[in-house]
Amino acid sequence: MKNILIISICILAFHSIGQNHEVRLNYRIGLATNQNQITNPDFSNHLEYKQAETRFDQGMTLDYGYKIWKKLNLFVSGGFEVSESKNYFRITDGAGGYHLANVEMNTGRFAYRIGLNKQFSFFENRMILDIGCHIVDRFYFSDSKVYSQPATTSHLDWIDYEYELETRHGEFFKNPNGIQNKMYMFLNLDYSLGLKFKVSKNMFMNLGINYARNNISFYNFRYVVTHYNGGSPTPTSIYVNDGIEDTSKYGIRDHFLYVSGGLTYTFNWKK
Repeated sequence: MKNILIISICILAFHSIGQNHEVRLNYRIGLATNQNQITNPDFSNHLEYKQAETRFDQGMTLDYGYKIWKKLNLFVSGGFEVSESKNYFRITDGAGGYHLANVEMNTGRFAYRIGLNKQFSFFENRMILDIGCHIVDRFYFSDSKVYSQPATTSHLDWIDYEYELETRHGEFFKNPNGIQNKMYMFLNLDYSLGLKFKVSKNMFMNLGINYARNNISFYNFRYVVTHYNGGSPTPTSIYVNDGIEDTSKYGIRDHFLYVSGGLTYTFNWKK
């Protein structure tokens, strides 16, 4: 893809785009970049195996763009996004290492976006390469969410478990995950690279990729696992995991790589 874009830019003439306003609506879905990394166990990271894992993030973005530099085809744009991250936490048996259940965590948020888009037009405006960078300020639909399960029998009929897990959003907590709050941590950058294909006079179809950094939330938990070995009616052992001390939380920090698709409508405002 990179070579194709370079060759296209070199041999195709640049055409300015007539419309000076546009509205973009995209759906996107992404995976956390750390999902593709292999972790080798050692003393420094053994706690990672008892912490939350990320599944994916998905949402919608809506942006309005205004051309501020006709010669360079440079747009200033602003808008908002609505997204939801999905994570899960494993309930495990500390004695035998059995995986008993998953706690599914859904974190909804919205964000304001403002930035710049540089556009290159090819084939008489039928295809447009769009490169963008936006500052994103994130907010969450709730300050906290609680997930709980009273005592229940697992898929192993001689082990019961119960849990309570609370997620916290929009504020900073001390954590063992290396997340620091040197600056306002919910303000980050979103980079985009896309292609737009003309489908009618003013309408384009969008395809692209996005890279968004530092989606952050925190959580803590407590769970109890009870064994009834040999058909015993009374517990033969009890394992309790109390999470982390109250003044601290476990942290989740993800950088997401998205694929996106949608529509752009371009127009002029007549005075």
